[in-house]
Amino acid sequence: MKLYHGTNNDPSKVAQWPEPKASVNGTFFYVTNDPAVARKYGTHVICWEIEEIFINPLGLQRFTIDQSYMEGISSYEDCVAGGFEYRLNKVEAANLALDATLVGYYDARSRYYKI
Repeated sequence: MKLYHGTNNDPSKVAQWPEPKASVNGTFFYVTNDPAVARKYGTHVICWEIEEIFINPLGLQRFTIDQSYMEGISSYEDCVAGGFEYRLNKVEAANLALDATLVGYYDARSRYYKI
């Protein structure tokens, strides 16, 4: 399974040590299985590939990015269109960097991939 993270920070540093940040949902490091969703969050998109066997130990739980359906504002189907995310705490994010294979990252400014 490939997981993506969009960032404006140095992608090589983020890839080696993913650091959770505070947000409305808590302090998490966010990844998605959709590179188009990750591109919305930064000029660099980091890609890790993780074997299915590591998904449960990492505790990956999938959420819709738009959760307005929980407040009755939108339907679940409308929220799914915005993409999915996985929230990792500090330990889970560190395990991602240790257990996953770094595929590389995409720099949107220069339009190239690095490994």
